[in-house]
Amino acid sequence: MNERNNVRREKSRRIQENDRRLLRLDEERRELWSQLRNAPLRKLKEPYQKGWERFFDLSEQAKRRKDSDELEAALHLIRNYQRCSVNPFRQFQWKSRRIVPWEHNLSGLSLRRILSERIPLEYLKHFRLRLREPVTQARLRELLRSGWTGLFWFRYPEYAISHVQPFLITHTRVALPEVERRLAEIEANLQNRGDTFRLNHLKDTGAHRWDRISQVLAERQSSTVVKREIFEARLEFNEGHWNERRRPFIFLN
Repeated sequence: MNERNNVRREKSRRIQENDRRLLRLDEERRELWSQLRNAPLRKLKEPYQKGWERFFDLSEQAKRRKDSDELEAALHLIRNYQRCSVNPFRQFQWKSRRIVPWEHNLSGLSLRRILSERIPLEYLKHFRLRLREPVTQARLRELLRSGWTGLFWFRYPEYAISHVQPFLITHTRVALPEVERRLAEIEANLQNRGDTFRLNHLKDTGAHRWDRISQVLAERQSSTVVKREIFEARLEFNEGHWNERRRPFIFLN
């Protein structure tokens, strides 16, 4: 009986040691990938094109306005930046069996984004509701109290022009041979099917545990009532602008 228990304990010990080894390798692999992603940049001698990019820019008429700076900052929030690697923003339409242009529309601005990114209130005067209703302080408070979840839209869509240009690669990451060599060794060690399956199982087990905790925290942070009270306090604190040093509130991210 004792011999059988010793065999079981030895087997359990080997499994635990192997699990710790796999987790250490996975942690080291993630750190190495982080080093590659955050490696210093170096400028290329000759930039090369890698597809196309497009975004909304102000028209010449809008740039001549006195509030052109505010308009440009407001448009930057919803410029809907897009990239395309093959055709210059064209897609195949299955219904008509032909290639058609890919539509480019302005994005909307949500109350949640205004709260999380701390967008200055003076930019909101350049937005409206879907029914062309101007955005005012009183209307904002009313929407927050009612739990409104719609979007604000740019008041001057005629000032927004879709600008298409080549997407140029001008910089690249510095090569790290030692990091790449060690990363290749780790990948080779994890090629064993049993180790890969066991590592995925260990990671999934931990993820399920932390998912439950994250869900509780997310429900607490996404409380509409709390966000509404915080945003309303920010409106009443200083309607002109927000001063980081004088602000006595704690905001949710």
